[in-house]
Amino acid sequence: MMSFDDRNEEKDGFWDIEKLIPKKKNALLSPFATKPAVKDYSVDLPERERLTSEDASLRAEEQKLSFEHRRDAELGEEHVYYPENTLIKSITVRKYKESYDFYDSFRRAALLYFDCPGEKCDFAQFYSYMPQYSQLTKAQKSYYLYWRHELRQGRFIRTDYSYLYLLVYEIINLPDRIEPEKGVKLLCRLWREYRKALPRIDMYFSMWVRDYCLVHELDAPVSELQDFIFDVIRSSDLKEYYFTSIGEPGREGVWSLIAYLSDYDWHKGFSTIVGKENSEDYTKRADIYKTLLEGSMRVILPSVWQECMREKEAGKLSKISRQAFPNTLCTRMVKSRLEIEYYPLADASELRAGITAAVRYTENKLRALFGAKSRLAIKYIPKEYKELIDCYFDELIRKSEARVKKQNLPEYEKLYDAPREKLSFAGADEIERLSWDTTMRLCETDEYSDGVDSVIESETAADVIPTSDEVSASQNSKSDTYGLSESDIRYLRALSESSVRVGHSIDEDAAVERINEAFSDGFGDVIIEDTGDGFAIIEDYKEEILEWLKNL
Repeated sequence: MMSFDDRNEEKDGFWDIEKLIPKKKNALLSPFATKPAVKDYSVDLPERERLTSEDASLRAEEQKLSFEHRRDAELGEEHVYYPENTLIKSITVRKYKESYDFYDSFRRAALLYFDCPGEKCDFAQFYSYMPQYSQLTKAQKSYYLYWRHELRQGRFIRTDYSYLYLLVYEIINLPDRIEPEKGVKLLCRLWREYRKALPRIDMYFSMWVRDYCLVHELDAPVSELQDFIFDVIRSSDLKEYYFTSIGEPGREGVWSLIAYLSDYDWHKGFSTIVGKENSEDYTKRADIYKTLLEGSMRVILPSVWQECMREKEAGKLSKISRQAFPNTLCTRMVKSRLEIEYYPLADASELRAGITAAVRYTENKLRALFGAKSRLAIKYIPKEYKELIDCYFDELIRKSEARVKKQNLPEYEKLYDAPREKLSFAGADEIERLSWDTTMRLCETDEYSDGVDSVIESETAADVIPTSDEVSASQNSKSDTYGLSESDIRYLRALSESSVRVGHSIDEDAAVERINEAFSDGFGDVIIEDTGDGFAIIEDYKEEILEWLKNL
């Protein structure tokens, strides 16, 4: 039986709050360490790949190099440069002053794994928000090394976002092992080859490639990205950087122009006119559409660039300041802050309206060629743009009609065409010499020999001096323009008087073709050739052409 004291103790225990509170369990996590332990990556490598004494000395040198960069970074050094012929005025690259490098172990691991070979293995899925070597399982590490090995051989096999980002971190953080000139090309190739399978990379790569070039003072790699420069500019948060290419009237310049300054998306008309992607002649129609759009817009590029430079001179500067390589694992060796001064053309409403109208006007021309009935409404297009685009399509139609007409000619009529072979005065002299040799052999008898000598002896000065009527006729013949326009003659005169080769353009190609066709009919041969560096008058005909131009 419970005693009185026991019953009282039980009642008092009811009010003991401490007994009612659950006891605390031991902490499962260790306290936060201000200096996380560095993993020894060498234990995961095969025996033949582990650090030797020589590797250890190299690693010591690398650590020394890392310390030197750390010391410089603490000083917060600054580098300023000024790109030429772009919308970017100045770029300031400023190193960070922090002395602690949270990702220093990543760089050491990247150096250690850089030369590791890869052997063929099965794909292993890998996902990490900030991928690092320490997160890889054995299967994932094997596949990463195999995938990277294939990339170095130019073979782009299956991958996913995390493997791709891990390799990007290598390129960014190892400028001493991957030269920046090669690094930017590798970044662009990764971007080009995997953007369709991994579409989210457009936004990130447009920033990373740009920052990589700015930090290492490289030009915008528009030639490496020309196949999709339109998408590059559309996805970039600093479009002015990739707009540099418009200064060079090439393919990338056209798409840079349309992407940055046109408010109309040409893809809408493209899908309407060309048809569905799985249609029979889709590829052919798509190539024709893009080629004609590109050619039409290229003829207005020089005028547009001049307007852009005028807007640049009159416009006000904008400035952005932010960390380089956002959303990446970035060690202190390359960690920087960028300050960029640039001339934005987003506010150039008149210029944008003109380019937008030019794109829509070009699409109307393409709709007519492809047989589409509907047309786009155009409120206003600059007269210069309209004339240049009209001239481009008129010349295109003229060439097409001439080609069709020639194809429909009977075979025997094609034989009457003037030969396209190159003529020379040396060849003509040789033909004349052989002709006289043949004549003399046929005239070996005295009878014929006397006849030839008498003909030669009968020639006097009066016989070879031309009369005034003959001179007039000769001058009239030389002043024959062969049907060339004044603009073509001006171009030919500039080509004959200039020692510098003239570069290629749509208008120039057309002018050269017209001049060569005219001289082929009236002179007997083409007179302009493509030297590879540009067009030039054929050297054998240069004196005659200069004399012909002089007498016009």
